[in-house]
Amino acid sequence: MSGLVEGFLAVHIQDPRVLAIAYACGASASLFVALRRRPHRLRQVVIASAAGAAVGVAALWLVEGPLNLTGVPLLWPARYWVLACFAALAVAAAALRRSRWWHRAVTLAAAAVLVATTGLGINAVYGVNQTMAAALGLSAGTPIALPPTADPSALLPVVPRNPLGHRRIRPDWPLPLAVTWRPPSDLPAAGRVGTVVIPGTVSGFTARPAGIYLPPAALVAHPPPLPVVVFMFGQPGSPDTFLARESLDALARQHHGLAPIVVVADQLGSPGQDTLCLNTPTYGNVETYIDTDVVSWVRHHLNVSPLRSAWTVAGFSNGAQCAVSFAAKHPETWGNLVSISGEAFPGFEHQSQTLADIFHGNEAAYDAQKPVTLLGRRVRLVGNAFFSYGSNDDYFAPGVVRVIAAARAAGLHVTVDVIPQGGHVEPALSLGNAAAMAWLYPRLGLAAPRG
Repeated sequence: MSGLVEGFLAVHIQDPRVLAIAYACGASASLFVALRRRPHRLRQVVIASAAGAAVGVAALWLVEGPLNLTGVPLLWPARYWVLACFAALAVAAAALRRSRWWHRAVTLAAAAVLVATTGLGINAVYGVNQTMAAALGLSAGTPIALPPTADPSALLPVVPRNPLGHRRIRPDWPLPLAVTWRPPSDLPAAGRVGTVVIPGTVSGFTARPAGIYLPPAALVAHPPPLPVVVFMFGQPGSPDTFLARESLDALARQHHGLAPIVVVADQLGSPGQDTLCLNTPTYGNVETYIDTDVVSWVRHHLNVSPLRSAWTVAGFSNGAQCAVSFAAKHPETWGNLVSISGEAFPGFEHQSQTLADIFHGNEAAYDAQKPVTLLGRRVRLVGNAFFSYGSNDDYFAPGVVRVIAAARAAGLHVTVDVIPQGGHVEPALSLGNAAAMAWLYPRLGLAAPRG
């Protein structure tokens, strides 16, 4: 039974074949509940579907407006799915009247299929959750077998000599792996993905298992000290490695198996809560979890470079805001920053609630935790930053632009990539990630610097 559950959770719900089957089932269920009515009662089907659609309009207004459960306006294709679902459910409800028990059972099953199909359709619109587990906020990955860690002294870089024959004392000046690395005979063709539990030893925060991507170069008998990327997804979201797996294996093949190790950390605890990536009594010590527990775990369990310039904090949407805040608060740890379609500040989608519940109405305390303020406190930050956002992301892009200006003023070397016709999700997520990885490679010493 556990194998069936694991197989179900691992279903790739963005696969066109899976979506085609789901849509066919949804269409069949819709036809069933509609054709259950006799021909002379077709008018009742039309009336029921119109009434259901009207209820759907009211529900959308309530959810996006007064209740603000979505945080941001839904995309129109997602709204169409909701309206179609309400219309079909209304017809199903009408079909339950004066029906035999088995007709009612089948109609209720059809209604469940309609709801599930709607969920898959909306997920396809946004393109973020790749598996059934991710859509449910669970972790379905297989626990990963980690290679043994090398002696810490072996992880120190080989520092080149200067023309006078003396070793340079600057630890950030080693020859890059792109120059020194020679792929051994046991180099695998692809990397490895899986999950690992990173305990909140210091923070006490309970996170879901983190996703791990180990590139081919990390899987050889004597791996080199590799750069590391700590990535955080949006909210709702789950620590899924699909971005790393899709983009980095291809890049690794082009660079003799070299790629950064990627740790997809969970800054949420559960998909339904926005922890703000702060230490709060409400959500726990999330900032300490990422910047202390996760960082310490990576250093002790993975063969990563000790150089600050080899450490990157990255994220998408909610996770991107966290990444910017952590880079500004802990510059001693993070040498590189990647922000993909980031939120402008913690609680951006529910500002009034955040101000009241977390900061107890203290606007100065709230402002102090916003990335623009954090970046402005630094006289000069040393490091590299990459920002991307969709050209038609009208809701989030203005905030990203303000953060970019603050990052430049703080001294970071900033690169900006605007995704043409990219909204807040797809294609901004995948294209932004691909551009970020191409930008990171030479800065991490995994490829020759661009001329």
